[in-house]
Amino acid sequence: MYLLLWIPVSLYINTHKNEYKLTIQNIATASLQNDIEHLIRIKLSVLFWKFYFYPFKENISYKYKARGKVVTSKSTSIIRFDKVLKMLRSFKLKKLLLDIDTGDCITNVKLFVFFRSIKSFIKGTFEINFEGNNQFELHMENRGIFLLTSLIS
Repeated sequence: MYLLLWIPVSLYINTHKNEYKLTIQNIATASLQNDIEHLIRIKLSVLFWKFYFYPFKENISYKYKARGKVVTSKSTSIIRFDKVLKMLRSFKLKKLLLDIDTGDCITNVKLFVFFRSIKSFIKGTFEINFEGNNQFELHMENRGIFLLTSLIS
C-alpha cells in the first residue's frame, strides 16, 4: 500500500486536442469529456473498471431517520484554497507549450517581446503565430507522497 505513494501522478492539459487528464501511472485515469446533456462528464478508469461522474448534476440529499425525526444531510467536502495552491506547487513541470494569436499584429509583437524575455526564467515553449491558432499544452508530474504532505501541512 505504501508503494502507491511513490507512483507518479501526471496532469496533462491540451486545449488543441481537448484532452484534460489526471493519471496515476498504470492504475487510474480521470479525464474530462464533453457531454451534451450535463455539459461535462468525468470519466474515471480504475484498472479494468470505468465510472462516469457528472459534476454539474444536482446534489442528491440523503434522508435517514434518527429517533423518529427525518433528517436530511448533504455530503460535502471542502478543501481550502491555500491547500489547493500547495498541492499545485508540489507538481514538477514536464512540458509547457503556449501558442497564441491575438488577432492584432501590434499586440502579437508586444507578446513576442514579452515571451522572449521570460523564456530564460520559465522552462517551456512560448510562441506567437499570425495564423489564428491558439494552443495550450501542459504536462506536470508529481508523486503521491508529495501531494499527501502538502494536504497535511
